[in-house]
Amino acid sequence: MNKNIRYKIFFFGILVIPQFIIVSFPLTNTLHFEFSAINSIFILFFSAMYVLKYFKLSSIPEFLKSHYLFLLLILFLPFIIGVLSTIFLSECPFGEGLYFYLVIAVPNILFGITFGFYISLYFRTIKAAGILLVITLFLLLSPVIEIYFNPGLKFYNLIIGYFPGTIYDENISIDWRLLLFRLINIVLFLSALFLFKYIRKYKTGKIYLITFCLIAFAVNIPVKGILGFSVTKSVLNNHFSSVMHTEHFNIYYEGSENDFDTLYLPLIHEYYYSVIKKELGIKEEIKIDSYIFNSNFEKGEYIGSVNADIAKPWQKQIYITKQSIERTLKHELVHSISYSIGNSFLKLPYDFNPALLEGLATSIENDFVGVPVHYAAYQIIKSYPIKIDELFSGFSFFGNYSSISYIVSGSFLKYILEKYGNEKLIMLYKSGAFQKIYKKDISQLGKEYLDYLDNLGYGFDKNYSLLYFGGQTIFKKICPRFAAKEFERGILLFQSKDYSSASGIFRTLYDKTNSYIYLNYYINSLVYNEKIKDAHKYFLSQEKYFLGSRFQYNYWLKNAELYGLEGKLDSAFSNLNQLIENSPSISYTSYANTLHYLLENKPDSFNKFYFGKSDDKLKIVANIQSKNIPAEVIIEIINYADNKNEYSDIIEMMIKNGDFNNVYVGYTLMIASKYFFNIGEINKAELYSQESQRLNHIPIFKYEIEENNKLILAIKEKLNRKTK
Repeated sequence: MNKNIRYKIFFFGILVIPQFIIVSFPLTNTLHFEFSAINSIFILFFSAMYVLKYFKLSSIPEFLKSHYLFLLLILFLPFIIGVLSTIFLSECPFGEGLYFYLVIAVPNILFGITFGFYISLYFRTIKAAGILLVITLFLLLSPVIEIYFNPGLKFYNLIIGYFPGTIYDENISIDWRLLLFRLINIVLFLSALFLFKYIRKYKTGKIYLITFCLIAFAVNIPVKGILGFSVTKSVLNNHFSSVMHTEHFNIYYEGSENDFDTLYLPLIHEYYYSVIKKELGIKEEIKIDSYIFNSNFEKGEYIGSVNADIAKPWQKQIYITKQSIERTLKHELVHSISYSIGNSFLKLPYDFNPALLEGLATSIENDFVGVPVHYAAYQIIKSYPIKIDELFSGFSFFGNYSSISYIVSGSFLKYILEKYGNEKLIMLYKSGAFQKIYKKDISQLGKEYLDYLDNLGYGFDKNYSLLYFGGQTIFKKICPRFAAKEFERGILLFQSKDYSSASGIFRTLYDKTNSYIYLNYYINSLVYNEKIKDAHKYFLSQEKYFLGSRFQYNYWLKNAELYGLEGKLDSAFSNLNQLIENSPSISYTSYANTLHYLLENKPDSFNKFYFGKSDDKLKIVANIQSKNIPAEVIIEIINYADNKNEYSDIIEMMIKNGDFNNVYVGYTLMIASKYFFNIGEINKAELYSQESQRLNHIPIFKYEIEENNKLILAIKEKLNRKTK
């Protein structure tokens, strides 16, 4: 066997081995975005290396004619392995994966051989490989410049095509920007190949290699902003029609005339700023850019994060939506304010530790769906084997269902903040040195923390724990990319009232994933297509898959709705009573009680209620003439009101006729307080907030009720100061 054949066998071996490693991991074991992005690196590098080895003095056409088979092998071997892995190691279709491979991976054979031709003119052997490695790493790492200086997380890149943003966004698709970006780079590299035969004649041609690399870099970094492939701060600022400047904030938002935006929004920002700094003991004053988008979709377009609100501590920026202000503003502000205590140029915690990063924000926020993080953490720890030392080690934070990691790390840091003070917590954030700071290792602190939770007197609520913490990480889901894409297509068909086509998509998704979410949409599609009996028959046949799971509460609710549509009230009440007795959360309890209230008092209106919009639902329930309206029903009415002014009289009337002996009355009045706050009636907000404190009977709601009252009083005081 001659040396040339041995080299090709070796080359083939180092090409194959990484493929088996790639397909052994979740997300990369199917032919889709991640698989194509990783292989695009190998294709570029190995095709360039092959050219460096075998290209001598021949012309490009002659070289390609002699070596095209091996170059095609470099291109299609990963594709074949990806297809086989998708077929045999997963249940995912690979139709869309073909497009990702075509758009992301295939052009890299052109980019690779072009780099190879140019480098081979001026460098050989080890030096040539070193130059190639430097160029590859430089292009791969160039997005770090964009992420550091520009808003957002998504970027376009010569080698991997693009990075769409956070892992929490499962729907990744090919859009016109990606196609245009790839086309521009293809034209650039084809032009370089065309010019190659002229450039190789010049002995001083190294300057052309440098020039070509600089042009490739320019197209992929500075010029991207001009061409619209990256969002700079000025582009993002100009997107918003309004900006408010306060002592510590520049708040960018879509302008409106309501009191909440013009009066409350800046005051809420400043209130949380002062609360966070005081709790952490931070003295440094900073100015934060707060970007408030109208929707998640808009945020995704500009920032690359649809489902998650994010912050960039090193830029002192946060990106949220109008709908998530109450839910995430405080959390994201903690991240930005931690600029003052972060390490390195990124202003992040020691070792970029995600448990320290998110744990700090969660501990100060101290709220998980309306309950303190200690309560939520207690429920988790009594259900799942969470080890504190492992949670704070490396990136095991992402190995759990995301809520679990956030809550437990937040609760643990809140415990050591309360016991040992904020100075030591800040030292920990900077150094990660538990033993040095606390004179105890993390295992000892973890045991102390668990004992502390046990002594808080929380009872274990198996229903609460099952509902909120029985999910999966994205790395454990079946075909998350395919499912998210098809789900979006099904939603669009449903919204356009093509219920037959939508039901087909949702049924296919359900058959592949066995996820209740897709079953629910499948049933809804059948119901809206006037196939209620068929829908209910199939739904009942799936009972065994959901009873005992986190979706059993959804199952009881949907079952009750279907019985209500069929007019079988006893069966509907039976399912609703089951849900109310188990009561996994106030949101489920309030909706179940509302359905019960409606079916008891006005069953003939149930179909109209089910198919109606929020405004319709509100009016149907509010029109029931009744005294002692259950508090849970009032909560649901306020949710339907969606912070619209015109429903304030109805809500006050229902509160006046409410059942004040109900255990949820304190929580209900807090929800009313938030409603009046959001529509600009601060005096009524204060009244209901104080009443909610006086009448609350449920300990786990005490913290949220108290925090709501503090916020309203602080905002009212600031408003009074402004008017004097």
